[in-house]
Amino acid sequence: MSSRKSATGIMAALYVVIGIGVAGLLVLFFTRFFGGV
Repeated sequence: MSSRKSATGIMAALYVVIGIGVAGLLVLFFTRFFGGV
């Protein structure tokens, strides 16, 4: 049970990190794109 819970916690943290990374890249891309225009 505990091992399964820790695994789900790691997966949740991984999704959060990936989501923040993707959001950061999108923000950088849009700022660079609109800044160029």
